[in-house]
Parts: sequence; C-alpha cells; structure tokens
Amino acid sequence: MTPSPEDLRRHRRIPVDGRRARLLIDGAWQNGRLIDISGGGAALAIDGRASVGDRVVLSDTELGLISGSIVRRREDGPSMIFDMDDKRRGALVDTLTLWHNEALFA
Repeated sequence: MTPSPEDLRRHRRIPVDGRRARLLIDGAWQNGRLIDISGGGAALAIDGRASVGDRVVLSDTELGLISGSIVRRREDGPSMIFDMDDKRRGALVDTLTLWHNEALFA
C-alpha cells in the first residue's frame, strides 16, 4: 500500500483560516494570507505574483519574520518552504501546536 502524501510529511499542517501576513517577494512587499502552515513551510494566497524559486520573507505579527522560497504553485496560490535552523523550527512547531490545541478547545 502506498502511503498518502500526508503520511509522508515531516510536519503536520495547521489550517489557519486565511491569517493575514505580509510577504517580501522579489524585493516588493505584498499582502497575503496563510492558508495552512507547518514546521516546514506554508501554503499562501497573495495579491501579487510569485514564481517557483523566488526568495520570500513572510512577516507575521506573532511568528515574526520567516525566510524561505517558493517551491510550487497551487490553483489558489504558491507554497513556500522555510529556511531555518532546528532551534527556530522547534519554536515554530511549539507555537503551531499551541494554535492547533487552542482551536480544538475553542
């Protein structure tokens, strides 16, 4: 039996219901929204354009600045992978776990 893509993921995706974010893509700030996020990356919806390979800085009021690059295009927007060390990734996963748990018990 072939494992599902979700089973192969290293980090669990957390839906964030269009949380607002700012994104620095190709030297210009754009308004955007987070569709979902994990310790490894995020699915985005943006007002402007982004191409596979573009460098990105995601700015979120609670998460701070997270750098990465666009790795794929989906129908509703691009997806990015994060560039961070294990300590920063661990802190991000802790925050996302808290968000997920708060949503479960809200």
